[in-house]
Amino acid sequence: MQNKSVEWVDVNSIKPDINQPRTVFKEEIIQKMAESIKVEGVINPVEIDPQNIIITGEQRWRAAILAGYSKVPVIINKDSLTEFTRFRRQVIENEHHSDMTPEDKARAYKKLLEMKGYKVSGEGLASQGVDNGLRWLAREIGSTKDTIRMYLNVLDKPRFVLEDLRKNPKKMWQYQEAEKLEKKPEIRKRVEEKIAAGDYKASRDVRKEAFLLIRRPDLIEKVLRRKQSQENGDVNAVLNRSLDLILAIDRLNYETLSREDLIVLYDQLLFVRQKLAPTLGKIKKML
Repeated sequence: MQNKSVEWVDVNSIKPDINQPRTVFKEEIIQKMAESIKVEGVINPVEIDPQNIIITGEQRWRAAILAGYSKVPVIINKDSLTEFTRFRRQVIENEHHSDMTPEDKARAYKKLLEMKGYKVSGEGLASQGVDNGLRWLAREIGSTKDTIRMYLNVLDKPRFVLEDLRKNPKKMWQYQEAEKLEKKPEIRKRVEEKIAAGDYKASRDVRKEAFLLIRRPDLIEKVLRRKQSQENGDVNAVLNRSLDLILAIDRLNYETLSREDLIVLYDQLLFVRQKLAPTLGKIKKML
C-alpha cells in the first residue's frame, strides 16, 4: 500500500462504508472488543480513505467508540482504489473474523464473482465457468472451492433458514448436510425446519438422518417425528444405534460374504433379537 500515513482522528469524523460486505454487527462481539481496547488500546489502526470513509476496521472503530475513545489511530490510504480492490480488501478483512453471518458472506462472494465477470444465478453459480470462478475466488480469499460453493447455496435458502443462520451461524454445517436431500425438496424443507427448531444436536445427526431418508423412504414419518435435542440421553443412544444397524444391514452385499462372515453375522443378529424381544414387551406394557 503506497502513500499511507498514520494519524489519530476524531471518531465522529470517520464514516462507515455503506457498500462494505458486512451488514450485521453483533453487539456481544463489539462489547468484547471494547473491553479489550480499554486494556490494550487499539492495536491495529483503522484503515480509511482521504474522505475518512472506512476501508477496513469498522468493528474496531465501533468498539473504540464504545470503549470511550474520542480519537482512534488510522492509516490513511491515499491510493486510488478501484471498487473491486476496495471490496476485495473488505471481504478478506472479514474472512479473518468468524462472526460474519453466512448470508453476508454468501452475498460478498457473489458480488466478487460478478465483479470479475462470472455469472452467478439465483441458484448459486451457473454451470458455465463454475470451476474457474470458484478456483479464482478461493485463491483470492484463501478459502476452498467447496466452502465457497456451500456459502453460495445459502442464497437459495428460505427466509427462516437465513434468520436461523444469522442467530446461529454454526448451524451452517447442519444445513449443509441437509443438501444431501436436494432431490427430495419437500423432505429437505422438513429437515431444515427441524434444524431451525433446534431438533438436532450436531451435524452428524442430520447426516445420518438424511442418509436414512434417502435409503429408507418407508421410514420418513417415523424419522422426521424425532426431536433428538429433546430426547433422553439413553433413548437417543438406542435410537441412533438402531439407525446405524438399519443402514448397515441395507448396505450388506450377501454375495460377497464368506461362510464365516455369515455365521458371525447370524449369531450377532440373533443375540440382538433376543435382547429386543423382552425390551419391546416391557415398553408395550408401559404404553
